Amino acid sequence: MCLFSERTNFISDMVSGAATFGAHGHFVLVPLACRCVLRRAALPARGGWSPQSVGSAPPHVTFWSRAADDDLVVEGVGPLLERLSAQAFVGRDEPDALVLGLESGCGATHMVDIALGQLHCRRFLAAARNKLWWMTPEWGRRGGELPPETQFLLLELGTRGPYAVLLPLIDNSVFRATLRRSPEGDGDDVVLRIESGDEAVRGDRWASALLAAAGPDPFALVERAVTRAAALSGGARPLRDKQLPEILDMFGWCTWDAFYSNVSARGLHEGVRSLVDGGVPPGFLIIDDGWQCTDVDEPLRQAPMQPPKALRMPETEETAEEFVGAELEMLAMGAKSIPPSSTLGVALEALSVDGETPEHHLPKGSAIHESDELPWNKGRKTRRSRPGQGQMHSSNGSGGPGGAGEGAEGEAASSGLHDEAGARADGAQSNAAGPRQPGSAEADSGKVLVKTDGSASTGVTAQQGVLVPARTEVAATPVKSHPRVAMWLVSAVAQRFGGLLFGLLEMTLVKFYQYVVDPAPPGSWPVRLFARLARGPLKQMLLEFYAASGDFTRRLTSIRANAKFSAPDAGPEDYFSGRSDNLGAVVASLRATFGLRHIYCWHGLSAYWSGVAPEEPGMAAYQARLVYAQPTAGLAEIEPSMAWNPSVVSGVGVVADVRKLYSDMHSYLSSSGITGVKVDCQAGVGLIGSRLGGGPAVAARYHAALEDSIARHFPNNAMINCMCHSTENLYRMQHTAVARASDDFYPRDPTSSHPHIAACAYNTLFLSAILHPDWDMFHSKHPAAELHAAARAVSGAAVYVSDLPGAHDFALLRRMVLPDGSVLRARLPGRPTRDSLFSDVLRDRRALLKVWNVNACSGCVGVFNLQGAAWDRRRRQFVQHDARPPALEATEGLPVQLDVGCAAVVTLAPVMELGGVAFAAVGTPGMLNAGGAVLRCSLAPAPGDAAGSGICAEVAARGVGELVMLASARPASIELDGAPVGFTYDAVQSRLSVELPPQAPLDHTLLVSF
Repeated sequence: MCLFSERTNFISDMVSGAATFGAHGHFVLVPLACRCVLRRAALPARGGWSPQSVGSAPPHVTFWSRAADDDLVVEGVGPLLERLSAQAFVGRDEPDALVLGLESGCGATHMVDIALGQLHCRRFLAAARNKLWWMTPEWGRRGGELPPETQFLLLELGTRGPYAVLLPLIDNSVFRATLRRSPEGDGDDVVLRIESGDEAVRGDRWASALLAAAGPDPFALVERAVTRAAALSGGARPLRDKQLPEILDMFGWCTWDAFYSNVSARGLHEGVRSLVDGGVPPGFLIIDDGWQCTDVDEPLRQAPMQPPKALRMPETEETAEEFVGAELEMLAMGAKSIPPSSTLGVALEALSVDGETPEHHLPKGSAIHESDELPWNKGRKTRRSRPGQGQMHSSNGSGGPGGAGEGAEGEAASSGLHDEAGARADGAQSNAAGPRQPGSAEADSGKVLVKTDGSASTGVTAQQGVLVPARTEVAATPVKSHPRVAMWLVSAVAQRFGGLLFGLLEMTLVKFYQYVVDPAPPGSWPVRLFARLARGPLKQMLLEFYAASGDFTRRLTSIRANAKFSAPDAGPEDYFSGRSDNLGAVVASLRATFGLRHIYCWHGLSAYWSGVAPEEPGMAAYQARLVYAQPTAGLAEIEPSMAWNPSVVSGVGVVADVRKLYSDMHSYLSSSGITGVKVDCQAGVGLIGSRLGGGPAVAARYHAALEDSIARHFPNNAMINCMCHSTENLYRMQHTAVARASDDFYPRDPTSSHPHIAACAYNTLFLSAILHPDWDMFHSKHPAAELHAAARAVSGAAVYVSDLPGAHDFALLRRMVLPDGSVLRARLPGRPTRDSLFSDVLRDRRALLKVWNVNACSGCVGVFNLQGAAWDRRRRQFVQHDARPPALEATEGLPVQLDVGCAAVVTLAPVMELGGVAFAAVGTPGMLNAGGAVLRCSLAPAPGDAAGSGICAEVAARGVGELVMLASARPASIELDGAPVGFTYDAVQSRLSVELPPQAPLDHTLLVSF
């Protein structure tokens, strides 16, 4: 066995004896042999069952009849489900699986729990929803350990197999099934729940409730079974038949964790420029939440959390922001200690990041913002000022009680910009009055135009100014009298003191919620009490809280972009400017300046978090109406806060014809140069379905309309599905190919990184039969950045970051991204190795996670020590359960030892032999996925009169830097792209190295002559 090891932050090893190779030297994964032969039974509809052999059919489960009880049996192993429910029957005759149907036994119902039987296995791996949006893996040995909302169950029946899989189905596009433990919560009993999601939709017999299959290879078994389950449940086609979007093979940048919803056109340019300057140019950009026109409902459009009447002073209008600012300061102080991944943490995300990260948009004078390559600097001697520079032209702004500060007129004259007092600085869109349609009477009323000459005008046609609120005063504002100043100061102090008190009260309620309500078990008195209060006396306060703290109660008010995208240099301060959107110009500028190949935009499956605004005149054509959702019993069990979710308390604006909405939105985006979309908050249809015929039925309509629109407007299947981990969504994705594999990357939650990577790997096992999983963005400059980078390298997924402009680890990024912005992507979805499938890699203090994948000519395995933190289903958040997790070592095969939070990437390459010469092309050890650089490798007799032994190796490679090969003898010569090239050879390690040039082209051909 030849071994080469390059150890820096990660390990890249080539082990030639670890695999079996075909005649042409291609890498082949050989699963462990399984001699267990299973037989499928030919079964009548009910009763008198006995096993029968069905020709040479592949291994299957079978029914077996005993004196009184029926069993689901893996022949030659034993029962899989013992004492099968009398309500079960054979629903469908499938060639590769057994499909069970169920009868309610209690008449027509919208939901029923049926005890299936006692589960028998050595170990299991389950994928179960832990939130409305997401699912996580769980491991166990008994039915009593099965979590609610289990959608995938893989069973190990003996040491090294065989294996079985149980997949709950969606019957007749209406009734969704899930697995769970029995109500007693112990023993081996397994329950199957089947429900429509709408109390008005009932049934008493379901022909396709559960699919069961068995086989010797877990990967082949899962792919075969999930493909069939998807076809039965919603029509999703196999991944092998879908077109993959082009962004998978290029580096990208997403705006979310950089800007949150404060994203703007200027921020896009600064973010991309920052990466380009570092030598890692992105090929695609995702404009996440924050580009759309949205608003809260009319009663909530005033300043959030208005002060009590007793605190209002004569100068209240001018000092109201002191109250709001102090209130939000107190809320933000309380929000910082809340786990970002918890329900409350997600709701307060915009507040909790305030002041914790650098300003989202770069300050005047920064190298990136001053770059001559940015469009607003080209050909200019002067430049528009940044927000916050100079004095505000507002009586309640930084000019103080005297109105505009000294020099305000000069600033207005030189810049033509204003600093909007109401603009949010905490990363979320402002919750005061939202943007109206540019050019409308409502948009233009109450506004004056500040011209570049400093004068004011009520017209709105001039090109040289921007719209500002009518209360804005220009430099000619008279100075207030001393009594007026005193009253202003008294009012400001009183407002701030009142805001602090009110914020303190809110923070106290938040802490009560955090420590009493949020961790309370489903159905407990704190949950019941808060649910009752949320629907009664606390409803208005809760709505105001949602409006003040985030975007979840906002609704779409226009299909067009907001004013932050009115020009390439538009920033957050332009949100209220009234300027018309010009997304097309922004996109054209990004393409022309940076050569971006793809630009995606974010939107929700319901358009926005709370749908479409029914009362908005510009959206009247969509005939939206408010639907107040009711969470299913299963959702209320895994996430009790669903009882006061914004969709429940505030409602969702549901349109009459979702096809028209998608068509109009996507037509606008496509005409603006957008090439794809990321569609988020998809599992929310399970909530609104509670009033519209059930989640499965509504999901079918929405996904059909969405995929039709994608096919018409975005060629190359350019879409990412997100927040979609309910089977009512997953099984409906007939044509779209990419879906997020796990909950978000939470940069501020140190306990989330380990379970994030584990969830990506294990969920991929389930998803990869029908979808190419997306492992999410990450920060390159982060305590867990190297761990995330190693995971992305073996994931086979898109590689993209969400770095703040200027906050990058370029050394790490250059180990993943080539100079032209492409990546060395492994060719399959990365999945756990067989020996990792049933080990709790987060909690057992023993197991390393190993993720396998293949390249064109090699294999790779990522090894991770993820012990110490996991998702806690009782507390409903990521927790660190082990303060001192151990270093772990893999002793079988290639030894690898890792401290907690560390990773290794192992490359396996085939060794070819011919005429006494052994040769292997390993790859570029400077890259995390070293083997991805080798595109083709062959060993053959040399043509013509070649000198030496007459053996020649030909290697097609892509990349830069050192290319490592192994050779049993020193070559006579090496040619790179037809020209002789120098090389180094270490006879002791059999290591052969050639330097690939750093400049384009990156594709090369080497001829190694022996």
